[in-house]
Amino acid sequence: MPKIGLSRKAVIRYTEKWLALGVVIGLISGLASYLFFYLIGFFESLVLYIANGSYTALSGFKDISTMALGEISKPYTIPLLSILGIALGSLITYVFAPETEGSGVDSTIRSYHRDMGKVRYRVPLVKALSSALSIGFGASAGLQGPAIQIGSSLGSIVSRVLRLTPEDRRIAFVAGMAGGLSTLFRSPLGAAFFAVEVLYKRDLEVKAFIPAYISSLVAFTVTAPLFGYSYILPSLQVDPEKLFRFDSIVSYVLLALYIAPFTYLFIAVYTSLRMFFNDLAKQLRFRALKPIVGAVIVSPIIFVAPYIAGSGMGLLTLILRGDVSFLLPHRDFIGYNAILLSLMLVAIALSKVIATSITIGSGVSGGLFMPSLLAGSMLGLSYYYLVGSHISQLSPEIYAYLGMACFMAGAAKVPLAVSIMAGEMGDNYLMIAPALVTSLLVREFSGEGSIYSWQLTSRVREEVIKALNILERISGSRIYSSITARDLSQRIEGIKICGGADVGDLRNIERTVLEYGFAPLIDSGGRPCGIIDVSNIDYVIDSLEKGSGVEELLSFIRRDIPAVKHDRGVGDVVSVILEREVPYVFIVDDEGRYVGTVVLDDLYFRLLDILLRAQSGRES
Repeated sequence: MPKIGLSRKAVIRYTEKWLALGVVIGLISGLASYLFFYLIGFFESLVLYIANGSYTALSGFKDISTMALGEISKPYTIPLLSILGIALGSLITYVFAPETEGSGVDSTIRSYHRDMGKVRYRVPLVKALSSALSIGFGASAGLQGPAIQIGSSLGSIVSRVLRLTPEDRRIAFVAGMAGGLSTLFRSPLGAAFFAVEVLYKRDLEVKAFIPAYISSLVAFTVTAPLFGYSYILPSLQVDPEKLFRFDSIVSYVLLALYIAPFTYLFIAVYTSLRMFFNDLAKQLRFRALKPIVGAVIVSPIIFVAPYIAGSGMGLLTLILRGDVSFLLPHRDFIGYNAILLSLMLVAIALSKVIATSITIGSGVSGGLFMPSLLAGSMLGLSYYYLVGSHISQLSPEIYAYLGMACFMAGAAKVPLAVSIMAGEMGDNYLMIAPALVTSLLVREFSGEGSIYSWQLTSRVREEVIKALNILERISGSRIYSSITARDLSQRIEGIKICGGADVGDLRNIERTVLEYGFAPLIDSGGRPCGIIDVSNIDYVIDSLEKGSGVEELLSFIRRDIPAVKHDRGVGDVVSVILEREVPYVFIVDDEGRYVGTVVLDDLYFRLLDILLRAQSGRES
């Protein structure tokens, strides 16, 4: 019997290749992220010099949010400078690389799924400079998102310089993501898991994990001497007996129920604001004005609460120590009133969420990661003062860590990654288990929405990857521009069922499904109204056996199959398949009548046939 699987030589080649590439990508992405962090620090020090009249070197992981807690001689300068920094950063973004606007993670996910990890060479430089200006001058945005886009872009560039295949380029792309994140979070294992988990809502890009982990370890090792051999967050002391008691476990579950509505609210607010600013951009003469409008809206919030400015990394470090008195007015009074203290923490967390949602939603080059962790830690502490302290014997900083992890897990659908990161960043791996419990629960309770709009539910089928490979080969050519949706479609007869049909139509449906795997359904006007495939063919058979006709069947047919006009390009067809995650796309004429169906299983072979015929024509 022949052996199935990779040969020993193939395994060795794979290991040697990705060990070498992982080291190179980790080295480059790690150093680039460190330089990016240093550049932000330079701009933050400049802002503090203007605000206080004296130069203050920011050490470690402090930022504007930390320094703003002290006395500032010119407090009005921070909101004004944030507008200036955003204006400069946005000008750079929209002139040189508009694809770097907004959240770096979302843009990275889109490049991975839609462009096979291919980016322009200028992307890392533009993203670094525009994000450093925005964040360094006080925009409420994180630096981890830009670091991920910078790292992934460098991974893509390395693969293109070495002329790797598109599939290997995607893996190098993910390895760069891990290297960029590991540098700033000092969490090599968590960063590797984040890189392979954030691409999907309910899946992992497992084939990229080993290269991502190698890159992450190398980036961590190379930059640790530059940052100092310490964790960016306070080490967490945990009593194992208290951590895994029954009352503590009950408290975790209740924490998840408490955090989930805030997570859902965050997703809804950010998504709505992003759509609002996208609509606004259509009315503005210059797209670069959109982020400036967002900055003007946020500036009053920063004036009232200047610690909302910046990434919030320094503020998070203070919050995770469990003492929040430095944030609150009338400390002596509030310190003895748990309800007021909890409400104050919720208000500050929501202020950070709203300020960041407006900032990133308007197109400012920055990230959502760190602001999400900061808001989650405050919500975790608010839960402790309201409920947790009455149920368990756990310390408040444990709830801050758990709130940080599960809030981000629900918003970005990355429960495994943030649970591991909570343990690594807090220097206590005992936290992974409770963080995973709360993160999984919040992920389920917060719905299917995500702050990253380009996340897919699960890994795409191999046929899509093959089709994207061909499209990359012919992109920009006359062949590519000449392929239409009609060329890719199969002429499978539509069956008139919506609006009335008989038993004969049911038998036609059964035969069509057996032949093609699905049956397109149309109404009396010839317009598509649904589809029957192997997943619901049982309902057709039941209707035939019972002689019940189509009335009962109509309640089971799938009606969410998207349609594409017959003269649209091949890129539109593939985009619909990716965005809607569907295996079939109806092709319609100008009046919306059914013309044919593009079938995912057949798409690659039709593209290959078109390419071969075109090449044959050129040779002859």
